[in-house]
Formats: sequence, structure tokens, C-alpha cells
Amino acid sequence: MPRTAKQNKEIREKTQQLILNTSLRLFSQKGFHATTIAEIAKEAGISKGLAYNYYKSKQDIAAALFMNLDDLIDSFRFALADIEDYYEKLRFTILSMLEFVDQSEEFWRLYIAFILQPENADLSKGALEKFYTEMMSITIEIFEGLEVKNPKVEARLLSGLFDGIILHYYIDKKNYPLKEILSRIIDMYSVENIEKMRQN
Repeated sequence: MPRTAKQNKEIREKTQQLILNTSLRLFSQKGFHATTIAEIAKEAGISKGLAYNYYKSKQDIAAALFMNLDDLIDSFRFALADIEDYYEKLRFTILSMLEFVDQSEEFWRLYIAFILQPENADLSKGALEKFYTEMMSITIEIFEGLEVKNPKVEARLLSGLFDGIILHYYIDKKNYPLKEILSRIIDMYSVENIEKMRQN
């Protein structure tokens, strides 16, 4: 009995996601340039020809992986919209970013590699720059809502803090005290310390 259009669509979507998940894992483990389409196909348990039916190149796969950042930003903005208090918005942002760090290691390893290697910049088709700009805009809006004296500087400092945490965590994940670091950051942006930022 032939498959229905719905079944064919589900199979295509499943195969596409399998290729993306496998690629992300291999890119994270071996590096983007050291990974081949043939290796991706073998690891995914499909033929190389089938892999090429979905993605013409590794560059296309990388672009598809980073397109997920748009969904991440949209869901993040949606969640923030339900929070009225700006202290809570900031707390939610901090908790969410560190949760992403802990739960999406393969993605963030690839993200860091692309950011630190200028030759890879074109492969993300602007997705990394857009993500950074959007997250910076969100953080600036929060600090503006908190009425600190220089919201752009505070947003840059917090962003730099996140970047450093991500890098250090993945370098020494086994020994890195992520929960303690999280608690320390929350303390840094307590109501009392935000009041000091307003005054200084």
C-alpha cells in the first residue's frame, strides 16, 4: 500500500532532523572542516546520495542548524512578554542562558567555534550576528526598564560574562561549579545591587 502524502512528509522531516542532529554532533566532536558529508550519512545510517537530496553541502547544513536561533529568540521574547517585573525579566534571562549552556552543549560548542573562526562567518548566513544583536537588544531593554545609568554598558558586561562562562564551562566541564556560578550571578544582580547601579 503506497504511503500517504502525510506519511511522506513525516518521513522527510524525520530524515532531515536526523541529518541535522548527526551533523551537529560530528561538527561539535570533530570540527566543521574535518567532517564530511559521507561521515554524516554513515553515522546517520543513510546513503550519501540521500543526504545530498536534503542538503547540497556542509555549508547548507550549518546554515540550517543556525536557523534554529530564530526560533530560540522568538520563544525567549514570548516568555519574557509574560513577565512584567524587570527584576524578574533579568533573573529569567540569566537562568535561561545558563540553562541553554548546560543542556545544549553540542550546539554551543559549534557556536563558539564559528564565532572564533572568522573564515566560518559566511557559513552561518548572518544568523550568529542576528542572534547576538537580538539578545543584546533584549538585555539592553531590560536594563533600561530597570533604569540603570548606562544600560548598554551593563548589557555588554552581562553578555561578556555569559561568553566567559560558556568557554570556561566547556573547557573544564567536569570541575566547573556552574550552579555556584549561577547563584553568584543572581546575587550580583539583586534588587540591592541594581539600586546601586542606578546611583553610580
